[in-house]
Amino acid sequence: MQPSLTVLVLSLVLLNLSVQFSGAADPIAPPQAHDPLPAVAGINVDFGVDRGPVTHRASGILHSISSTEPPDNWVMPLQLRAFRGRANNGYLFAPGFYERLRRLGVQHIQVVISDNWGYAAQNPWPGDNDDWSRWENFVADLYQQVQARKLSVEWDIWNEPNHNGFWKRDKDRLFETWRRGVLKLRELDKDAVVVGPSITHFDQAYLESFLLYAKAHNVLPDILSWHELSSADGRSIPLPAQQIRAFMATHDIHIARLSTNEIVPDRLKFSPGVIISYFAGIEAANIESACRSCWGDGTTEHPISNCENTSLDGLLTHDTKLPRSAWWAYHAYADISGHLLGFTSSEQFKVDGLAGYDPQTKRASLALGSCETKQALNVRLHLTHLDKAVGLVHRGKVRLQIAIIPATEKEALNQPNIIVDKIVPVQDKTLDILLPNVAPQSALIIKLERPGKR
Repeated sequence: MQPSLTVLVLSLVLLNLSVQFSGAADPIAPPQAHDPLPAVAGINVDFGVDRGPVTHRASGILHSISSTEPPDNWVMPLQLRAFRGRANNGYLFAPGFYERLRRLGVQHIQVVISDNWGYAAQNPWPGDNDDWSRWENFVADLYQQVQARKLSVEWDIWNEPNHNGFWKRDKDRLFETWRRGVLKLRELDKDAVVVGPSITHFDQAYLESFLLYAKAHNVLPDILSWHELSSADGRSIPLPAQQIRAFMATHDIHIARLSTNEIVPDRLKFSPGVIISYFAGIEAANIESACRSCWGDGTTEHPISNCENTSLDGLLTHDTKLPRSAWWAYHAYADISGHLLGFTSSEQFKVDGLAGYDPQTKRASLALGSCETKQALNVRLHLTHLDKAVGLVHRGKVRLQIAIIPATEKEALNQPNIIVDKIVPVQDKTLDILLPNVAPQSALIIKLERPGKR
C-alpha cells in the first residue's frame, strides 16, 4: 500500500529542490503513478544495525598544512586522522608541526621517503652504477633525524612507483629499492611501521607481484597502500579491497592494515557529492586511513598548486583561505559521531553516503552524496528501527534538519543551505523522506535530534 504523505514542501528557485516526508512504515517501493515526485534512488538507513564506532578513518590530508596555517578553526572541525608528506624543515621537522598534527587528532603520519630523496631525472636513482650505499645511507640518516626528534611515524618507501614522473627505472630496480629500504629500517628498528607500495591506483596484477616478491624476500609492508585517483566515485572501493584481501589469504600473507593514502581525482576534487561517496567507500571497505590528494588550483594563466599553499589540499580557497563546498563535505563527515548505522543504496544510481547515531548527544547525522555529473536525482530515504536509537524519538516525534552542500567548485561557500528545520512525526519506528531533484555532485546533510534539545 502506498503510504499517505504528511507533506512538507519547501521550494527554492535556485536549488530547484523540495522535500516531502512521512512517518509511514512501508519500505521503499517502486515509484507509483500517483507519487507527486517519484523517487528514483532508494537509500535505507537501519538504526538497528551497529557497524561499530565512528573513527573518521577517511579524513586525512597530503602536505597542505603548516605549524600555524590554516588557523585551527578551519582544521579542528574536520577530525583529521592522517597526514602524508615530507620529513624536512618545511613540514615534519618545522617547529611545532608534529605537535600540531597530534593536537588535531592525527593518528597516522606517513613519511614519504622518496619525497625527501627527490624525483629529478638528472639526479642519481637508487642503485645507479650498482651503488646502493647512497640509498641505504639516505634511509638510515632520515630515520635517525626522525628518532632524534622523538617522532612516531609510518614509513612510506616510494610514492607512485608505477608513474614515470616518480620512478624512472625499471620495476626490478624498484623492488630492490623497496627491499633495501625496508631492511635498513628494520635493522634500525624492528618495530618500524612500513607502508607501500602506494601506486597510483588499484592494480591487482601489480599488487600481487609486489606482495609475492615482498613475501619471498621477507620485506612485506605492515600497511598495504594504493591511491584511489581514477574512480568516478567511491562506490568502487570496497571490491578491490575485498579482492586483495582474498589474494593475501590464499597466499598466506598476513597484512590486516590497508591505506588509500591519496584519494579523489583531479577532475572531481571540488565535488562534495563525490567526496562523500569516497568516505562511504573507505568506511565500507574497512580501510584504516586515507589522505586527500592535492592538485592544481588557480587558472590556466595563473596556475597554483594546492599541495604547498596551506589550503588543506584545496579544501580552502587558495587566496582568501575560506571554505569551499569540498570543505563542508569533510565537515559533514566529521560531524557524524557515535556508531555507524546500517546503510544501503540503490546500486544502479550514483548516490551514496553514511550515517551514525550518538546516544550521548541523542543525534543522528547522515551525509549523502550525488556522484551524478549531469542529471539530478530523486532520492527516497527510508529510516527504520528508530526505536533502537535510545532517546532520539520523544512522544512519537523527532526534529529533522536538512541542508544542501551545492557543488560550488572553486568558489567559497559560507555554509550549507538549510532547507528544512522542523519537528516531524515518526510512525511505526520509521521515517520516509523524499528528496527530489538532488543536483549533480551536490551533498545533503540530514540530522535527526530529540525534540526540545535546542
